[in-house]
Amino acid sequence: MDFFVQRFVLCRRLLLALVLCGCGGLQEGELLPVEETLGTEKAALCSGLSVTSLTVTGVSTYQGEMASSGNWTLSSGANAIRLEYLVDGAVMYFEERLGASGTWYFSTSNVACGSHTFQVKAYPMVIDSAGTRTTCISNPTSSTMSYPNEACPIPTATLNCSRPFKGTEIQCTGSSGGGTGSHTPYWQINTASWSSGGWTKTYSCPTICPAGVPTEYCGSWQMQIKFKVIDAAGVTSNISQSFSYTCKDDIR
Repeated sequence: MDFFVQRFVLCRRLLLALVLCGCGGLQEGELLPVEETLGTEKAALCSGLSVTSLTVTGVSTYQGEMASSGNWTLSSGANAIRLEYLVDGAVMYFEERLGASGTWYFSTSNVACGSHTFQVKAYPMVIDSAGTRTTCISNPTSSTMSYPNEACPIPTATLNCSRPFKGTEIQCTGSSGGGTGSHTPYWQINTASWSSGGWTKTYSCPTICPAGVPTEYCGSWQMQIKFKVIDAAGVTSNISQSFSYTCKDDIR
């Protein structure tokens, strides 16, 4: 019985070998299907695609809002574009637009006054009938750098000082308006260095004259207080100053 089973198995093997030989057999490379990688597929799809033109027609800032627009054109084979909008080198947002050419628009708020940089980056895209998106990130085009600027408002400073009759103290109060954000007050006496401080100051202006010495013979010197502010944007106000107060020196 075992003899007949062995002959049956051997015959099946010989028959299978004859069939494979008759059909030419399997080549080594056909044993497993060859799978094309996603990166290779995208590289082939993006080959020759480009953004042929990318323009900026104007950039402006006003009261914290920046706006711009421009045009774009793609090479043959691309049917969409990815646009990135950069302010001071940081991407504010990006979008995708369909078509071989068109116009883009940009706007953003909360932009600080002063000078900034603005730039657009574009990448050709292919969107197939199934909605699959392929962005050719290795084929970017950048616009020429733009430098929009909005002058910062200038803050104003006001100083009020008073000296009680024959008193030894000068009392001053500073105030400010306009500008951007909060203000930091700065004070100066005569030509000394500026120093930051609060909004009120009291300075000593002595009226001492040595005993027995007539007042007209006492030496005298002047004290003048100056005040300014610097706002949150770093803009300096005007300088407001007091009267020149005469203080008597003790010449002993």
